[in-house]
Amino acid sequence: MREVPLGQYWVQAGLKLRNAMFLNEILTNSEVWHGMKDKDMDKLEQVDECLLRGILETPSKTPKEALYLETGTQPIRFIIKTRRLGYLHHILTRKDSELISRIFYAQKRKPVKNDWSLTVQNDQDEINLNMTEESIAKLKKHSFKKILKVKIKNAAFNYLKDNAKKHSKALKIQYDKLIIQDYLTDKRFSSEEKILLFKLRSSMDDVKLNFNSMYTDLTCDLCN
Repeated sequence: MREVPLGQYWVQAGLKLRNAMFLNEILTNSEVWHGMKDKDMDKLEQVDECLLRGILETPSKTPKEALYLETGTQPIRFIIKTRRLGYLHHILTRKDSELISRIFYAQKRKPVKNDWSLTVQNDQDEINLNMTEESIAKLKKHSFKKILKVKIKNAAFNYLKDNAKKHSKALKIQYDKLIIQDYLTDKRFSSEEKILLFKLRSSMDDVKLNFNSMYTDLTCDLCN
C-alpha cells in the first residue's frame, strides 16, 4: 500500500475537525437560542477565527474575511441562521396543537423584543428568503434545505465581500463564490506549502513589507 504523508492533509483535517468538534459540539441546540446580541455572536466568531488561524498557522492580524473566503467556510452567524430557519420549517410542519407551535404563534401574536419569532424573521430578511410561512410548510424538508443552502451561502458570501472592502489585504484577490480554494485541496502541495500559499495570498507572510513591525505574534489573543 502506498504511504500517504499525513502532513499533506493537515489543513483539510483541521477544517473537518472544526466542523465536527467545534460547530457540532459547541453549537448544540443553537437553533433554539434566543436573545443573542451582536456582541455574543462576535465572541463566538472570535473563537472560531482563532481556530482557523491556528489551522492555517497565520498571524492574528490576518483579515478574518481571508480565513473564510480561502477555506470556503461560513461565519458562525450564518450557520446559526441555517439551523434556526431549519427549525422554523420543523415548527411550521407540526400540528397547531403541539407545544412548540403554540409557543411560536403566541410570540407572533404578541411579539416581545428578542423573541425567537422576531429573530427568525430577521434571518429570513437578511438572506432574502422571500417565502411565506404557508409556502415553507408545503415544502418537504430536503427541498427546503436545498433552497436554504443556496440562500445562506449567497448571503454569507456577500457579507464577507462587503467586509473585505474595509481591509486592503483582503482586496487583492477576486472571489466568484464561497468555496475552498483549489490549492488547499491540491495533493501536490504539503500542508506547509498550503499554509505558505495562504500567507502569500493574504499578504501575511513574515516580511517587513506586510507589517508595521518586523515580527508579529502568530497566535491570536484568545489562544493565549
